[in-house]
Amino acid sequence: MSGWPEALDRSPARLIALTFALSAPFWPAGAVLDRLSENLPVSALMACCPLLAAMSLVRRHEPSGAVRRLLLRIVDWRAAPDSGWYALAFAVPLGVMAASYAVLVLLGRSLPEPRVALIEIPLLFAVFLASAACEEAGWTAYATDPLRTRLSVPATGVVLGVVWAVWHLVPYAQAGHGPLWIAGQFR
Repeated sequence: MSGWPEALDRSPARLIALTFALSAPFWPAGAVLDRLSENLPVSALMACCPLLAAMSLVRRHEPSGAVRRLLLRIVDWRAAPDSGWYALAFAVPLGVMAASYAVLVLLGRSLPEPRVALIEIPLLFAVFLASAACEEAGWTAYATDPLRTRLSVPATGVVLGVVWAVWHLVPYAQAGHGPLWIAGQFR
């Protein structure tokens, strides 16, 4: 468990339970309050909950400096066993987008009009980067290593993927996405 004391008893189950408990108030708020933007319900603010849960757990069960180590793990590019994984992480989404564009062209369909002004792109990039970092602090920096001591890499990915998917159901539905769109996000 790189960067963490060996004797540490980190429980992914505690993280999951606390993340869901911290997220629960955002779900009814998203149902009754106006959206943050056209496609972003208030419940999307729950993105901070995995980080808050992980910080709470490491602060409670570890010596000083644990929260700092947790936060540093978010930007630890050396965590991947091979730098090729980073190339793959960039290439796959770009390849999927290119393939989607090619299919649209082959089917004679036009691209949808962008719903975001160019000036908004840097702000949206910052917001989505921050929310992704908050999620990764919990799901990856806190929960992955202890799960890996008990499960294989694919099984760890499936467990965390299923938890992540269930956790995102409410905001996706409140954003107005249908069951097929949501299922597509979870594959």
